Amino acid sequence: MRIRPYLSNKDYKYLSEWIDDEKTHAFWCANLLPYPMTQKSFHDLLEKNSIEWADSAYVATENNGQAIGFFCYSVNLADDIGFLKFIIVDSTKRGKGFRTT
Repeated sequence: MRIRPYLSNKDYKYLSEWIDDEKTHAFWCANLLPYPMTQKSFHDLLEKNSIEWADSAYVATENNGQAIGFFCYSVNLADDIGFLKFIIVDSTKRGKGFRTT
């Protein structure tokens, strides 16, 4: 597994496939985005959170480059506390663990 920065033009299609019902959507984003989300609404939220909270968006990939997960990482520089949010994993990959090579 590898972690790389989120690339909207390459990765959005995967997220939109993983978030395929209202319940998953609500759990994932706490309804901060309308359902179904659009690439623009998602991009706007990422940009807003980047400015307001210093969020950085990442994608987890298999070694072959296939996206299998997404998350945002944020750091509060005042107290050096970081946290993860908007975490989602491809449902076909959940519960299987992972192995690094």
